[in-house]
Amino acid sequence: MDQADRRTITGAGLTGVSTARARGAAWLLALSQCFIAFTVNATPVAHLRSGTVTGIVANAMQEFLGIRYAAPPTGASRWQPPQPVPDKLATHRATAFGPHCAQPASAYGVASDTEDCLFLNVFRPNTSYTPTSPQLPVMVWIHGGALVAGESDAYNPVKLVNDGKIIVVTINYRLGYFGFLATAGLDAEGHAAVNYGLQDQQFALAWVQANIAAFGGDPSRVTIAGESAGGLSVLSHLVSPGAAGTFSAAIVESGGYALQLPTLAQDETIGAGIAGALGCAPTDTVCLRNASTDQIVALDATAGLSTLPGVDGTILPESIDTALSSGQFAHVPILNGSNHDEYRQFLSGDVGLHASAYPAVLDDMFGQTLGSAVAATYPVGAYTLPVYGLAAAVSDAAFICAARQVDLWTSLYVPTYAYDFNDRLAPEDFLPPVPGYSFGASHASEVQFLFEPMPPARGPRLTVSEEQLSAIMVRYWTNFVNATSPEGASVPSWPNFAGAADNFQSLLPPSAGQETNFTSVHHCAFWSTVIDPS
Repeated sequence: MDQADRRTITGAGLTGVSTARARGAAWLLALSQCFIAFTVNATPVAHLRSGTVTGIVANAMQEFLGIRYAAPPTGASRWQPPQPVPDKLATHRATAFGPHCAQPASAYGVASDTEDCLFLNVFRPNTSYTPTSPQLPVMVWIHGGALVAGESDAYNPVKLVNDGKIIVVTINYRLGYFGFLATAGLDAEGHAAVNYGLQDQQFALAWVQANIAAFGGDPSRVTIAGESAGGLSVLSHLVSPGAAGTFSAAIVESGGYALQLPTLAQDETIGAGIAGALGCAPTDTVCLRNASTDQIVALDATAGLSTLPGVDGTILPESIDTALSSGQFAHVPILNGSNHDEYRQFLSGDVGLHASAYPAVLDDMFGQTLGSAVAATYPVGAYTLPVYGLAAAVSDAAFICAARQVDLWTSLYVPTYAYDFNDRLAPEDFLPPVPGYSFGASHASEVQFLFEPMPPARGPRLTVSEEQLSAIMVRYWTNFVNATSPEGASVPSWPNFAGAADNFQSLLPPSAGQETNFTSVHHCAFWSTVIDPS
């Protein structure tokens, strides 16, 4: 029952009707307020504007799984902005995850051949709730996977929900060339171009604003959070007019790897090649939409890390670096960081790199002029394996010093909290062991400190000291979601970032503390002229 209906039943809306009818209306109102309550260890129920949703109690949480937040982006709706769900739910059993978005099989996501994938999940503490209960803060989690892989059902937020007393929402969004494609024909249709995956995310954020109160959530306290491509998505929403007003804080984990985004012209050049690979002219939208899901997934399998948001003039009026450096972003508190050995995850196959080949590899990676300077800054003899030097250089350039640059920009306008995840013995949760190779504190290794793996669990579990750090990190993150600051009585102090002090919070088992040599360890003075030439 929406507010308009309630106004009709109560107050002035009762004028001129019989006493019996008024009593009946009052009884229905009381009944509806009773039914909106959650009950502990029973079937959880939420009454949305579109209908009643029932969930389950599992993992010591109330879980509402597989809620459709947008119409299927299939057929003529492929490469169109997301649309509202056309029909009311009536009663919907939200007891199983919905299909996740089409993608090839990879270490970072489970293969899927469905485009009907715009579902989200709501997790809340298993406590009773009534309309008079205090509303809980909300964290909306955007999964990683280079914008070509991943799914919402890979993240079990039980620690965040129960220890932090927050609601967590996880979402699917269109991936790969389904979610990020520009062609001359598509862009001429008159809708926002390129960033369909970002539009899905913003549609989900709007859904949260409209519906989260029914789950006991506070729409005025919504933190968007994500890792890797999810972190890049959060940065994109910070500078996107389309996300304005849908969140009050932001968490970015390892998301600064693509601050300078491609232009629409560059994206259309890429899109022309994709259209050609599908046997279509770039202007032939009928041919593009008639291509099979499997054909496009096969192209996604060769995309690597090339799928990015683009500056389309609508969803993203300008590149992330341009907007952040000029203060043109949502002025909300930000928690932002990176991992000490980000790129080691992607170089385990190069464990046999020989020192003699090291300079040539750097030249190939960075160009000959810059490659020589990189070789001098990261001398091969300083590392037990040459591949570790290569990983350190790419980690610092693409992720770590880029994250620091974000801190330097945003801290001029908003409270910014910077971290460096330093557990160099963290379990590798994605790839099998490689003899003689250490993944270190690699890309995404901090995620397992915040989320439990969904069954079946992958990889080794955390040690006792790592569990201690996990408890601290969960408290930091949920303190931030609750009050836009990680500070709290039961955790080590974490002051906000100040460029002059260059202060970072080092997340190292079993605890955490201030790190003041971040810039020198990661050679950020060297990379600053590359990341921010101004």
